[in-house]
Amino acid sequence: MPVQPFYATGTATVTSGSATVTGTGTAWSIQVINGGIFSRNGVSIPIASIESNTSLTLAYPWPGTTSTGAYAIALNNAGVGSAIEANKRLAELVAAMAGVSPFAKTILNDPDAATVRASLGLNATLAFEVGSLVYGSAITKATAAACVPGGFYRVANAADQPIAGGAWQILTSLDFTKTYGSQIAVAEFGPNAGKVASRAMLAGVWQAWRNHLTTADAGAAGLAVLAAADAAAARGAVGATGVGGSLITSADAAAARTAIGATATGSSLLTAATAAAAKTALALNNVDNTTDANKPVSAAQAAADNLRVLKAGDTVSGPLNLSMLPTANWHFTSTTTVSVANGAGLNFPTGSGFAVVTDNNNGNTGTFIMGGGEIKLAGQSGTTFVNGGSPSLGFIGCGFVGGVYYLVNNRGGTVGLSAMIFKTRNSG
Repeated sequence: MPVQPFYATGTATVTSGSATVTGTGTAWSIQVINGGIFSRNGVSIPIASIESNTSLTLAYPWPGTTSTGAYAIALNNAGVGSAIEANKRLAELVAAMAGVSPFAKTILNDPDAATVRASLGLNATLAFEVGSLVYGSAITKATAAACVPGGFYRVANAADQPIAGGAWQILTSLDFTKTYGSQIAVAEFGPNAGKVASRAMLAGVWQAWRNHLTTADAGAAGLAVLAAADAAAARGAVGATGVGGSLITSADAAAARTAIGATATGSSLLTAATAAAAKTALALNNVDNTTDANKPVSAAQAAADNLRVLKAGDTVSGPLNLSMLPTANWHFTSTTTVSVANGAGLNFPTGSGFAVVTDNNNGNTGTFIMGGGEIKLAGQSGTTFVNGGSPSLGFIGCGFVGGVYYLVNNRGGTVGLSAMIFKTRNSG
């Protein structure tokens, strides 16, 4: 294959009055062009030196106008100059290699990465790869699980952050089989800024994140404990009293009970293995074994029980107050003295039964029977009461109107009446 007589890869920019030529997409320093002829737009000038892949210096300033575009470098005279340059660089390389140790030369001669690890004495399974510390959009990942291979990454997706919120910087370290490794995460900003978390990969599966507390997470008391010079100062920082301090420093459970002043009974209660044992410690083991009949009551309760009328044969000493709830067959009602003006009446509750009424002005008492829409005077002491709803002047009569049994006063003035009513039927 014939050798190409010129090099024209990329574009070149020439500046009027300047000997410097700048290339784009060029590889001038690794091509054999030193000593060649640079040409553009019909102007050709020898090359004085090659500065880099994208910069060279002409033998004299560019006489034409400033422009960018296609160019060509003739290689007819470049061979000798490039050979000289190559020999110079080879000599520099040999001189630099003189300081390399035989062990380092062995590593340089290794054919692959596995051989290099073997030369370094690294176990293939335990050797870890760690990427370079580079920041930019190229290392931003959607999730922490995607932060592989080893290296520094940035994750802003709350779904896979150690603690949701803000953005996290994550350092990933993996073995070469990518089945074991670890990640360390630091929140760079947001509500979690400064917090640190880590997790491990086991058999190819990332484990749960573990959040690591820092001094920023500790309150004033926590910081005081961390700064305490000794154990006593730490106990003081959390406000432990003398008893509390003794409890914390107790050598065993017995010493702890002594520190809190537990008595023998209290210790037995605290160390009871079961509820039954606790009852025994408190002398309550027979609480659930005593029948109701044998359970004692207080003296006050016994005295109160003795005053009650519970069964036939009990003796009542003193007034007997009757009190019962109404039922379908029995109802009892009593009233205090009611003032009834002349011409006014006293209505009885609806229902059949009888009533005992006393005229408090003279003490006369009458008994009335009522039911079936009729009320009658059954008997009285004195002559105060009469039958009929329109009594003569000087009497109290009885009647039934509109489903209501009643007494009416026609004594010629206000009277005070007290009534006790016994109902045997709730309806009239």
